Amino acid sequence: MKQLKIWSTAFISFCTIASYGQSYTLEQVRNGRETAPDVDWVTGAANATLSHYVEGHSVPYRATITGLSGAQTGTVQTVTYGFDTTKGENHAFDYITSYQRLEPHTFPNHDLSETIDPLDGILSVPSNAVPSYFNIPVPSTTGTTVPGQPASSFSGLTAEERVMTMWGGTITGLAYVRQDALVDSDAETHFQISFIATNETVVFSWGGHIASQLDWGTNAEGEPLSASGISGSPYHTYIVASSLGSPGSKDVQLSAGAVGEPPECAATGPTPSCAGEAHTYTMNTDA
Repeated sequence: MKQLKIWSTAFISFCTIASYGQSYTLEQVRNGRETAPDVDWVTGAANATLSHYVEGHSVPYRATITGLSGAQTGTVQTVTYGFDTTKGENHAFDYITSYQRLEPHTFPNHDLSETIDPLDGILSVPSNAVPSYFNIPVPSTTGTTVPGQPASSFSGLTAEERVMTMWGGTITGLAYVRQDALVDSDAETHFQISFIATNETVVFSWGGHIASQLDWGTNAEGEPLSASGISGSPYHTYIVASSLGSPGSKDVQLSAGAVGEPPECAATGPTPSCAGEAHTYTMNTDA
């Protein structure tokens, strides 16, 4: 009996040690109701009662890896994330962008977009840490129903809107490693980040571009073929794999009800405009 008891103790001790290691967190921003804008980093769903996005915005994400040590902080590692590109016949997320992309922000109760701080509440990374940036690649157009999309939409962004950001290390590479054809009913895209950590905690941050009917148009019934036309179903962003070991299951969802149609571009100027006359019309736009 003594031998059996000693063996049982050793086995339990081994399992406890093996459980130590990296911890992964994936969060997105709930930016509050239109009447009460806010910034909350959450691991849960962004729904209509706690979020106000419109097509063409980018939902901010941050991914944290903690517990890095030893050789893990001095060699190239990889981590892969994914997102839903289509749901049914509709486009969900087109591609990834920088994390601060909430313009235009013209709501009845406010017109100032929320300021996103990916280090908010993360004490294991100094608030003055120098970030590492890496250019995001152009997304695939394989199977597209609109010539050139979504690549032309992505290329229309500013250079600052097309970067991945990291704290606690250096990004050494970024690539789409899976891009399902855009005619697939439920398509996915996966992207892989290569990095060298210099801190026991690293943080990555990016945005998920919400597909817009300004890019994808409408169906025969006049319904949008974009994110706001997805019937109630959430679309997902999730972790896929890591070179450091199994990251477990991490998934956040955006409810279609939290996404409004893109604002109309209202140009102002003289009316009517007759043949042979020259007039100037003005509008506020980010594109």
